[in-house]
This record gives sequence, C-alpha cells and structure tokens, in this order.
Amino acid sequence: MSRARLLLGLVAIAALGATMAIVKITDRTAGKPGTGGPATHAVVLGLAGPVDVWRDARGRLTFHHVLDHRGDVDRWNPRTHTMDSFIGGALEDSESGLQSSEAWAEINAWYGVSAAEVGSALASGDPSPEPVGFTVSSPSMQSSPCDYAPSKNYGTDIRKAAAATGFVLPRLTKLAGLPLTGLSAAPNCSAAMTFGSSSRTIPPIEVDIAPLRPGDPNAPGTYYRSFFERLRHHHGAVEYVISAPSIVFPYASNEWISVDTSSSFMPGQAAALVRAIVSAPSD
Repeated sequence: MSRARLLLGLVAIAALGATMAIVKITDRTAGKPGTGGPATHAVVLGLAGPVDVWRDARGRLTFHHVLDHRGDVDRWNPRTHTMDSFIGGALEDSESGLQSSEAWAEINAWYGVSAAEVGSALASGDPSPEPVGFTVSSPSMQSSPCDYAPSKNYGTDIRKAAAATGFVLPRLTKLAGLPLTGLSAAPNCSAAMTFGSSSRTIPPIEVDIAPLRPGDPNAPGTYYRSFFERLRHHHGAVEYVISAPSIVFPYASNEWISVDTSSSFMPGQAAALVRAIVSAPSD
C-alpha cells in the first residue's frame, strides 16, 4: 500500500490537540450520519488521529484518515482476502491472498486501530452511504496457475523435494531451535518448510520459498518481490524487510523467501532467522 497520504493523518494529532475526543463527523465522505445508507459508519481514535471506518452489507471495511482527501481510503475484504488502496477515488494498489492477521497488521500500522476497537465502534455506528472508495470498480484480479497447483508432501526429505521440484532449498533440520516437521512443494510455484514443536506455547515458523515466474505477475515469488520493494530494508546477511508477521528477502538466483509465524519478530530475531537461512547449505 502507498502511504504518502499518511502524513496528513499524522498532522491531525497536532491540529486537533491532545485533548481531542471521538466525535461524529456530520458532513464528509459518509454524508450526514443518520441519513441512512448501505454501510455502517463510525469514528475511531487512532494513533495518528481520528479514523473513519465503514462496514458494508458484504462485510467489507473501509478506512480513512479524517483529514485526508475524501477519496483516499483503504478497503479490506475478508471474504476475498483482498486489500484495495484508493488515492483520489482511483484504485492505486491491490493486495490479494492476505490472511486476516496480515491485513489487521497493515491496518494497525497505518491507522493505529485494532480489530477489537473497530468492532466495538461499529457496533454503535450510524447508517451511512458508502464512501467514494466503495464506488470505484476494482479491476478483476487475475489468478495464477499456482493458485491451483497441487502440493506434494515430502516429509522432512529436503534433498528429495529439491530434486523433484528444481528448487534451491536451505538444508535446515532446525530453525530457531525448532525441528523441521514438514515440507511440501508445488513444482515451479512454491515450497513450504514448517518448523515446530509439540509445545503449544511456541508458535511454529513457516519458510515459504517461491521462484519468480516470467509472465505470471500473481505468482507467489512475484508477490514476495513486490512486497520487498515497497518496504524499508534492513541490512544483514542479505537485505530483508519486516511486516509482522512476515520477513521477506531474496534467495538463490531466482527465488524469494517469506518467513512467517503467528507472533511478531523483534529486529534481532528477524536478523538471526535470515542469517540462519541464507548461510545454511542448500540442495
């Protein structure tokens, strides 16, 4: 998502003052609260100032910094796992395949609001027309053949999986003290290595490896690369980016890796995981 407009939201803190209260906005994107409409509207106080939130009949959520342009919104669709970003009412970016936790991590990072806060606010929200961003037609998302490619389970046999798929795979039997518990792969698309333990208090770590696929802009490898290009880079064994709950970095000559867990990574932990993966022998 592009976030140049976030600066306007940050200015809201100084403009409205530390004693700012959550109020009903009576004449903006939503129209006048109480006039009715297909959406529910509420205002939530985020870390960068007040945030408009709408929920429509299909469960889509739209977010807007109060002081931003009326067409600058982000829309999360939990049914299609898609996040659409609009600038001036025009679609600027669309991310698909997001898990709910990933979407809410992005929403919290840019708007400073949580799922619980939004749900509570909308429970007592006002009927409202949909915001501008809702009325702009998003282009249909083209699917990738990888969306339907079957994966084969290779147990913990890294060499067999590499030989069968042609992937370069890190030869790791442990990562962050967790043993390799499973490896599955779909040739030419992606491979997933899972590291975990029997303890429910320690979340498993999944290492997804995906090659770039020329002519397939929606392939996992392409998604990881575009994700990498949008975020601030950290320096280590290789450059990497962090956006909870993921670490993404380039690997081998044509592959990209995403490391995921259900908990957030501290910078030192992320650097150690990247170093362990890129320094391991490979098959």
